[in-house]
Amino acid sequence: DLQATGTAELSAALQRSGGFTGAVTLTLLNPPVGISAAAVTVPVGASSAKLSLTTDGTSVAGDDTLTFAADAGTLHKTVQVKINVAAAPVPVGQAALTLVATPGSLSVKAGVPTTVAVKVTRSNVTGPVTLHLANLPINVTAADVVIPDGQDSAEMTLAQNGNSPAGSSTIQLQASSDTVKTSLNLPLTVESAESLPTAPTVMAADAQVIQGVGLKLTLKFSQVMASDVVKTISVTPPILGFQCEMKADGAPQSSVLCSGDPDYDTAYTLTVSTAAKDTVGTPLAQPYTFNFKSLTKAANPDPLPQGLTLSSDLSKLSVTFGPPASLKINIKRNNLTGPVKLHVANLPANISSPDLVIPANQDSAQMTFIQGDFTAAGTTSIQIQATAGTVSAALNIPLTVEPVTNPLTVLSTTPANGAPDFKAGPNAFEVKFSRVIQELSPTLNSVSVVPAVDKLNCLVKRDASNKPLAGLQCTGTFAPSTTYTVTLSKSIRADNFMPLQPYTFSFKTAPAVIIVPPSGDTTPPKVTSFTPTNSSIGVAHSPLNITVNFNEAMNKTTTQKAFQLLVPNVTDSKKSFSWNAAGTVMTMTYNEVLPYGSNVVWGMSSIATDLAGNPLAQANSVGGSYRLVRQATLKLYSEKDLNENLKLNVENNEVTTSTGPNYQYTVGRSKYDGDRYIQRVFLQFDIGALTDFSKITKINSAILNIYTVLHQGNPQVLGDLDAVNINTPNFTQNSALWNAPVANSGQNLRHIYQGSGAGYNTLDITVPFTYNVKNPGLSAVMSQWRIQREFDNYLSSQDFNYRQTFIGSGDMQDVNKRPYIQVTYEYP
Repeated sequence: DLQATGTAELSAALQRSGGFTGAVTLTLLNPPVGISAAAVTVPVGASSAKLSLTTDGTSVAGDDTLTFAADAGTLHKTVQVKINVAAAPVPVGQAALTLVATPGSLSVKAGVPTTVAVKVTRSNVTGPVTLHLANLPINVTAADVVIPDGQDSAEMTLAQNGNSPAGSSTIQLQASSDTVKTSLNLPLTVESAESLPTAPTVMAADAQVIQGVGLKLTLKFSQVMASDVVKTISVTPPILGFQCEMKADGAPQSSVLCSGDPDYDTAYTLTVSTAAKDTVGTPLAQPYTFNFKSLTKAANPDPLPQGLTLSSDLSKLSVTFGPPASLKINIKRNNLTGPVKLHVANLPANISSPDLVIPANQDSAQMTFIQGDFTAAGTTSIQIQATAGTVSAALNIPLTVEPVTNPLTVLSTTPANGAPDFKAGPNAFEVKFSRVIQELSPTLNSVSVVPAVDKLNCLVKRDASNKPLAGLQCTGTFAPSTTYTVTLSKSIRADNFMPLQPYTFSFKTAPAVIIVPPSGDTTPPKVTSFTPTNSSIGVAHSPLNITVNFNEAMNKTTTQKAFQLLVPNVTDSKKSFSWNAAGTVMTMTYNEVLPYGSNVVWGMSSIATDLAGNPLAQANSVGGSYRLVRQATLKLYSEKDLNENLKLNVENNEVTTSTGPNYQYTVGRSKYDGDRYIQRVFLQFDIGALTDFSKITKINSAILNIYTVLHQGNPQVLGDLDAVNINTPNFTQNSALWNAPVANSGQNLRHIYQGSGAGYNTLDITVPFTYNVKNPGLSAVMSQWRIQREFDNYLSSQDFNYRQTFIGSGDMQDVNKRPYIQVTYEYP
């Protein structure tokens, strides 16, 4: 006997046999609602144990059956214990109904009705009370009875009206008056001499509603049930997401687990209809109902205190000219969600650090500190400030500004400061610095000249490989007999971001040369046009030709002498001149290949004369500067998210993804479960990733590099490893890649000749790659390649043993094994 609320002790005796002497664990299986018992282990040498049964006031009053399991490794035994749960006392002032049934256990057989007397005690309840018997076996019926207001008892009659399986079960006496309900379990025995199969019954039900998880309800049947038993289970009112599934727990009966998301503080009734059948087709002995109630929604708790905690990976920080200093800031949110903004306060002059926002799903950020200009050396305390809504925190960090040890200075100028005879007309002055400088910004007025110089153009000097040097060259047309003052501003920065202290120097140009022409023809000649035009970019670097057109025949000797050319390391002996028959068109050819990207400055002086000796008019307006075409070389790695290793099932023509070992791609043939496969690799290179892609004028070379890891099964019998240029805009579809047409790119060579060992093998793809660059729309701005064995699809060869070559993929961690194209190209 159990009280509605409390504990009771149950003694268990254990008898071991068959040589077994180990420990045994006793567990209560699928307890009814409101009843629980902690598992108990009987140690080695002990033969008894005590279990503590606990009731929490929510269990149904009356008789019921508990099932206990004894487990030890693979050994499993069960035992059933009958219990009686007393009705819970009614709290003062609460509306409730209490039931007493006489007799406390019932029996019924065909033709012999059975009656049960029911007494109802009302607590703060008025009005009629309806009595109903639930979970009756098949063909056993009992009519509902209503106890009028003012009465407290009635009799209910049970009758067996047909064949009912013999045996014992538990029925439920239910009483309700308006919204007040209660129930009482009663044991019922069906006495029958009929030879009927034993009908399954619901042995136990257990419902748990867990905050944040939802409903977990377990039903245990007396027999193994058919799999569609879950279709016979329903719940009212409906529960969001309600579903049931069989539990394969290995026991000699079926368990069903139901789940869902019930509303708070709601009474539910679960019903199992007699459509539920066991595996031999015997229906449930009687409909089964089970009542349970969900949790009451807890009141909103008082908000917890919120806060932020900051820490950093460094205890101090130092900055200097050069790459930005970095500081990792870690945040800890206390009862706080959402983004956190970081700001640095108390920074020294010319030290900056941009604000950052740490997203809600992150807890750290990397802050950068940049020295933008000269700052007094020393240590100060900066403050990292974090804010999230109304919550804030701060962290103080010592910041040291390092002294400048290698400043950017001017070493020399050409012409030197104060030089008196700088050549007038097209010319250039140069500045040599102590360090390599960055490219000049056209908007910062880094170099100013007073008075203004016509066609002034300043560029960083570069070597033959186009790398910047520690120098500056400014070209323009300079007036004669003029003193020029050049000022270099602090916007000129070294490669370590250090600015130049403003620097000024001056020089004077030589006087103009005046040539007095002889009498007769006194009209000076003019230049009508010249090529390349001033400020052109991307001019062919070999050969270097400059053509000048005059309005009349010229004196070739004086005109060629008047031609001035300024290029890196210019050598006059390498200049040659040619003329048209009329003597009006002069072409200068520089017979040396100049470095890509060189800045060429040229002009004409007034010593050029026509055949009558008249000097060239407006000579200082002839010429200018232009830049030769530039060249770049880079490795274009394949797009790892767009590469595919595919295989074709020869039997059903299906294309699927193939997976090689250790992120390797597989090329060749294989056989698996009787199916034959052809394996190919599809590589895609994003040509739009090339610097200045839209301005490319020429592909000088393109070399495909494939890394061979190993060969398996002599794949060479399938021919050479081929790289075939294909075109398809559907670059993410496996079938489109497999069936993509060969690009009309003029590709002749396809064979990648491989050695026996591991390493890169190459193929010159300059012609097809040029075609891809010129026709980007055909392949979604990709250079697409199919890697295959030359004769992999010759099905006349039935040998589909594993004949495979493993090559490096775009997913490999070792970048030195990934496929890439080495591209060298020209752009303006």
